[in-house]
Amino acid sequence: MRNSFGLFVLGLALLINGCGGGGGGSSSSGSTTTSPSIFTTGKTMAYLRHLLFDGSYLYVVDSESLNTPNTYGHLRQFSSTTGSFVTTYENSSTNFEDVYSVTKFNSDLLISGSYVSGGGTIAQGVIKITNNSGNYSYTTFYSSSDSLYGLVADANYLYVANQSTNSIVVCNAANSCGTSITGTWVRPTGLAYDGSSYIYVTDYSPTSNKGLYKIKISDQSVTSVSSSLFNKPNGVAVYSSTGDVYVVNTGTSDTDSSVLKISSNGATISTFLDGSLTSSMLCKPVGAAISGNYLYISNGTCSANSAYANAVIKISL
Repeated sequence: MRNSFGLFVLGLALLINGCGGGGGGSSSSGSTTTSPSIFTTGKTMAYLRHLLFDGSYLYVVDSESLNTPNTYGHLRQFSSTTGSFVTTYENSSTNFEDVYSVTKFNSDLLISGSYVSGGGTIAQGVIKITNNSGNYSYTTFYSSSDSLYGLVADANYLYVANQSTNSIVVCNAANSCGTSITGTWVRPTGLAYDGSSYIYVTDYSPTSNKGLYKIKISDQSVTSVSSSLFNKPNGVAVYSSTGDVYVVNTGTSDTDSSVLKISSNGATISTFLDGSLTSSMLCKPVGAAISGNYLYISNGTCSANSAYANAVIKISL
């Protein structure tokens, strides 16, 4: 986020319903006064991906370990109030690989990725994790060898970002995943639910600056949001108090990451945090979640702002 309080207005295509629709409004690189702080870090976390708040807990997934890079990923649970570590969701004989997202659907804890035991892959796709007093069991909710990324659920359905088919797979509670939603996105990555009517999708490789899409749940129609500010958008979260949407730009380098704020009607897009500023605490950020009046961002690894690598930061909204 730039510290200058001046705003400049850029042209933005009008939002209309339908895939690839144009829209209107403004984009701005103007600043928002924020005070980021580290919420949680450590526990050999590395290459953090998406995160989830659920009641008293924050769930964080990573793809690798600092101690054994390019090996296994993890699902960790933290206190949602203090950020203190609670548990890691794996047994001594079982490890996760290529873990990218976590959500809850009908009280079940789900991750996208695979789990292995004894050096062999047991299952890949969307994995359900059950906690039996600290002894964890794993079952396949949705089996797929495709590249799956973001997960989110509403009251009736689970939505899965499938980057192999450039679609959003829709599953019901009976593990039936026969429906797919397609748009003009190239690499669907992050998913968020606004709590009532829409699912939001980020496009990590946006075409024509269309980095965010919203799917109307009732008829699965798709609307695109365009802005020159999108730069490899990844995590996304909706602030229920205002309807504003926050998108994490992972960026292509250490200093061009950012967090964007998109107004509830899609008319105004501005830079909420600018990764070129050390005070923003952004380090190749990936995931986003909102709990109460705070936005939480999961950082990856970087060089320029490495003091905040592999941490979850907290920002007041």
